[in-house]
Amino acid sequence: MKKLFFAAAIIIAAFATKANAVVKHHLLALNRTDTIKPKAKMDTITPKLKRDTITPVIVKHATVAMSDKQLNHILNIMRQKRNDAQKIKVLKLGIKNKGLMLAQLTTLLNQFLHDSSKLSCAEYAYPNTVDYQGFGNLDNLFSTQDSKDKLDDFLKHNK
Repeated sequence: MKKLFFAAAIIIAAFATKANAVVKHHLLALNRTDTIKPKAKMDTITPKLKRDTITPVIVKHATVAMSDKQLNHILNIMRQKRNDAQKIKVLKLGIKNKGLMLAQLTTLLNQFLHDSSKLSCAEYAYPNTVDYQGFGNLDNLFSTQDSKDKLDDFLKHNK
């Protein structure tokens, strides 16, 4: 039993020595001045990407819209909720794996108080929209130019 314990202790000590050597090697590499870049703004270290060079994501859109009865069911539940966070959950659950027309989406998005909630749900619903070609027209639902710009950027990157 003592021999087994002693052998295990030797193995653990050898492993620890090897691990310490690896850690020491990495620490020495980190302390080398020729590999450390001077502190600078992030923009000077990483190149800026041109918006036009990003490949858009191809989205498979729904082909059939939900019925008005289904829309009204989601709408009634959303109206019972007190805040945007609860309404977002209802909307996402309600439209999951269902198609919808832009007019239906507009009705749902008008239930939100904040542009950030509208934008989040609009982006989530984009693949579910049947008549997605007019999706950019949803920008009239937003009160701030920033939200409108974010919707435009989203559409540029999702085709």
